[in-house]
Amino acid sequence: MAYNLLYEINQQIEQIIMDAVDPETGELLYDIDAELEKLHLDAETLLENQACFVKNLEAEAEALKAEEAKLAARRKRVETLAITRKQAIRDYMLSTGRDKLRSSRIYASFRRSQAVEIQNMKEFLAFAPASLLRTKDPEPNKAAIKEAIQAGIEVAGAEIVINTNLVIK
Repeated sequence: MAYNLLYEINQQIEQIIMDAVDPETGELLYDIDAELEKLHLDAETLLENQACFVKNLEAEAEALKAEEAKLAARRKRVETLAITRKQAIRDYMLSTGRDKLRSSRIYASFRRSQAVEIQNMKEFLAFAPASLLRTKDPEPNKAAIKEAIQAGIEVAGAEIVINTNLVIK
């Protein structure tokens, strides 16, 4: 594995689990319980090793999430720098009356485009017919639905379900 492990686990158990996982989706391809039983380990050892394996995966997911955040921030800085430099080039070319920039490495020119700009959103919304508006599909407010059901209000098509979640610490 390419990440630092928090816990060492039985290599046979890890191999059985990894062999059963689709590398593209992370889904189990087949039931691994029968394979694990062939190891003839006690249930406590099997469960403990699998729980440690889960903690290793969760730690890797957190590390990946942190790296994604760093990369997203870096991407944003690079995009912002590119936008500001492009604007500076545009402004300079316009102020000097140049409509093209040509070299062996680059070609830059202006093109005309059209875009609709809403100057006063409140005024626009007050007078715009429905044909000029896009509306998003409504989505349920689950917190409000839960409060309503708990208050004894009948909410058609919704119910509170009790889940049993495994916590591994």
